[in-house]
Amino acid sequence: MCIRDRSTWAEIELWDLDLIDALEPKVTLGGSEQKAGKKVKKFKQKKQLATDSHTDAVISLSLNPFRKNILCSGSADTTIKIWDVAKQTAVFSFNSHTDKIQLVRFNPSEEAALLSAGADKKICVMDVRKPKEALFTNVAVDIESGAWDPNTPTNFAISDEKGSVLVYDARNLSETVFNFNAHKKSATSVSYSKGIPGLLTTTSLDGTIKVWDTQNLIRKNPNLIQQKNTKAKLFCGSYYQDSPWVFACGSNKGELVLWDTKENLHVVSNFKERVSANIKPKIEDCNKEGQDGHIEYNQDGNDDDEDEDDME
Repeated sequence: MCIRDRSTWAEIELWDLDLIDALEPKVTLGGSEQKAGKKVKKFKQKKQLATDSHTDAVISLSLNPFRKNILCSGSADTTIKIWDVAKQTAVFSFNSHTDKIQLVRFNPSEEAALLSAGADKKICVMDVRKPKEALFTNVAVDIESGAWDPNTPTNFAISDEKGSVLVYDARNLSETVFNFNAHKKSATSVSYSKGIPGLLTTTSLDGTIKVWDTQNLIRKNPNLIQQKNTKAKLFCGSYYQDSPWVFACGSNKGELVLWDTKENLHVVSNFKERVSANIKPKIEDCNKEGQDGHIEYNQDGNDDDEDEDDME
């Protein structure tokens, strides 16, 4: 299943990827109401939003890892909605923020725990069954991304526009567990590997992908294990759930960037003793030449020449 937000209409589309050349999404949440029997030219049509729809762009989405029919959305209209996909309706709506929602993430280990962050520079952790008991903290700059640590379920990482990463314990938001400067420009994504404890990877507008060890801290900072330099601005990085060594992110060039980190000698040497035997790579299979492994670029669009000038 593929999820796409249609921000122009404040709607969410769910597509079945098993259907080749599908013309329509399998499910649409929110957006314009369809009026049966009336065909109106698009440029003349005044859109009437469904009563449970967002009223502005949908910015962030998160599927519940325990109930696949439950989807959370965060919008520029400042609301968070919990959707029942099967019924195609919003069952809850929260006003936890006063500006657009940048991030919503369900906890991979706690069914009802939800992390959110907004352009109001506020971080919120709540049990969606008890929203009045939500915990909040404020940060100094705009938040770009965030992720729960699947190996330490109470911890989560937040990245910001200054290139910093802040790690919190959800039980105490009054201070960070640790924080560090990860990039020279905006840190656009943070992602933990589900099967490799302590492995955190970040991407940035500075064109780099960095692999960090958050278990072995040096002067209260994670250890930088490996860095990849690209010629693009990077976004939306994530580890593949079924293959914990494989990392992917998008770029401003319309490319999907793939990195199989088990080919990297430094990464494997640092983390191989923390993983189960069935996913433990062999040192001899690593790429010895350059010791950095291979990155693949899957082109899916045109280069953005205007943005290249901003790269350092």
